[in-house]
Amino acid sequence: MVSPEQPVAATEAPVNNVDTAAYEQQIQTLQQRAVEAEEKFQGIKGKLDDVYKRQDEQRRKTLEDKGQWKDLWEEANSATCRVCAIATCPSRREPSILGEEL
Repeated sequence: MVSPEQPVAATEAPVNNVDTAAYEQQIQTLQQRAVEAEEKFQGIKGKLDDVYKRQDEQRRKTLEDKGQWKDLWEEANSATCRVCAIATCPSRREPSILGEEL
């Protein structure tokens, strides 16, 4: 007769031969590379910001030389009223969002 129980194969627990020192060294190396990459990124970002700043200053200077640059407050103060076309009009009415025609 065949026994209902089958023999179980003998299993050995795998030996964990992990070299923790090498693993920790690898982690430290990768962290150092990440720090160096971040420093390089910040350097490049700073240079790019400087380029954009110089371009903006050049654009502003060009517009100022042509008399086309105004700060926002200058633009608002020089706007004329749409009703009476007077710059000093206290109402300075603008068309409403409801489609009011002026």
